[in-house]
Amino acid sequence: MVARVALPRRDRFMQVFGEVDEDGNGLVNREELVELVGALGQEWNVARATRVLWAIDTDKNGLVSADEVWKWASEGGLEKESSSPDGNPPLIQTVNKNEARSLFQLCDANEDDRMNGKELESVLLSVGITIDSDEVASIFKRLDTDNDDYLSFEEFFGWYSSGIDFVNVARNETAVLFEPTKGDDRRVFVRGFPWKAREQVAQRFFSRCGTVSEVQMVNWTRDDQPSGRCVVTFEEVESVERALSMHRNRMGRRWLEVYRVNRGDREEVHNIGKHHHGALIGIEGKTVQQIQADSGAKLYFGDNGEMVIKGMGEERAKALAMAEDIMMLNTMDRHDVEASYIGRLIGGGGGGKKA
Repeated sequence: MVARVALPRRDRFMQVFGEVDEDGNGLVNREELVELVGALGQEWNVARATRVLWAIDTDKNGLVSADEVWKWASEGGLEKESSSPDGNPPLIQTVNKNEARSLFQLCDANEDDRMNGKELESVLLSVGITIDSDEVASIFKRLDTDNDDYLSFEEFFGWYSSGIDFVNVARNETAVLFEPTKGDDRRVFVRGFPWKAREQVAQRFFSRCGTVSEVQMVNWTRDDQPSGRCVVTFEEVESVERALSMHRNRMGRRWLEVYRVNRGDREEVHNIGKHHHGALIGIEGKTVQQIQADSGAKLYFGDNGEMVIKGMGEERAKALAMAEDIMMLNTMDRHDVEASYIGRLIGGGGGGKKA
């Protein structure tokens, strides 16, 4: 049983909903539902949140809107939960957002930060969930509400974490590649390695970072062809930092990508415009080096004006805040002046401009 609470007014409820809706899409997943009811005064475990989500989620995509939750709560659902037992453990293994992000990165074959139907089937195969191809296609069609033939990470995580399609579905636990372990701090996930490379090649390549204890190639196709992805485990934690420094190194015509495992390590792209690049890089790169040292994130700048921040969630947030402070100061005012004044403003030899 949980604490009995009074339902707030609708406007206050909608305000709280907006605060926990992390990506602002008007929908919450199971994790955010727990945060929502926590803000309203009830503490839920995963089993309770799963049961309620399944009851509210009419379109079975693992996401519920503010109106759906309000309707359920105002019809007595929240009050009923205060006097009901916690419920049974969830029917599938619980995954948090960082673990799901690792799976999403692993199956994103074309590296576009979106998931198509084949990639969805691949990730289910990787975690040992046995669902036939036709059923996966049906699930994908249901989840693809905007009919663009892709799922975003938020759409994937909402559905996958809910477990709504995994009831009585066989699962081969030995197939799971990204189970959280105590050794995650010694592991990196690598993408962009040559497709034909095998374990021995990857082991030799990463041995420059430290002693490699294991390399696990990740093969996605049904005929077991390599995919250019692997999980590298080092003997020492310090070797991971050296491996991470190789992120975005060229491997032929591809970028090498190196991420921490189960830590929410990823890239986010901000289109800031090339006019800010100079200020952010600084003289001899000192400004960007300071941002990286203080935040722990890495920054990269593209030819089309983008700034890429790579790291874990808190690292990326801190680096972005520092960059935004610098960009705020990197502004110019424009004033229209008569042409006759331009020469005098510049001065002889540019002296006026320098003053």
